[in-house]
Amino acid sequence: MEYKPLGSMVNRKIGYGIVQPGQSVPNGIPVIKVNNIISGLKSRFDLETTASDNEAKYSRTRLHGGELIISVVGTIGRTAIVPKTFAGCNLVRATALIDIDDELLTKWVKYYLDSPYGQSYIEQNLNTTVQPTLNIKSLVDMPIPIPDEITMKQIVSMLSSLDEKIQVNTAINDNLAA
Repeated sequence: MEYKPLGSMVNRKIGYGIVQPGQSVPNGIPVIKVNNIISGLKSRFDLETTASDNEAKYSRTRLHGGELIISVVGTIGRTAIVPKTFAGCNLVRATALIDIDDELLTKWVKYYLDSPYGQSYIEQNLNTTVQPTLNIKSLVDMPIPIPDEITMKQIVSMLSSLDEKIQVNTAINDNLAA
């Protein structure tokens, strides 16, 4: 199996978001924080906001939808694929953008990062001096296994089906609880 560094697969350089988003402001730009990744990206209206002029300095991590994001400070290694409805949002410093053009490859990388192998790499590359942090360079250099396209499609299809079933079951449970 071939391995490629994650940094060689991206459109935009892998990078973290807004360093100091400040207090949430009315009519501001929504920002995704680690807790939003953990709880699931359900609605952009659940997000805190930052001032437009503050967000403008970080246009490199402005979201279009479809990007892979990962938590890199505190609770590290949590991933999500940004829904298209989150276009125009941005990230905070504790999250990093991994923008891969190909949807199949984006899902493959997400599933790899979520796997015990990906999580082990992340854990081995943490900087834990003050609080746990995953350096962007470690992500850029992370070796990602790339199987043949047929195998990749089969694995991603199976895992995506399981994810969809989990989402349906969660929605049913939420309905029953309400």
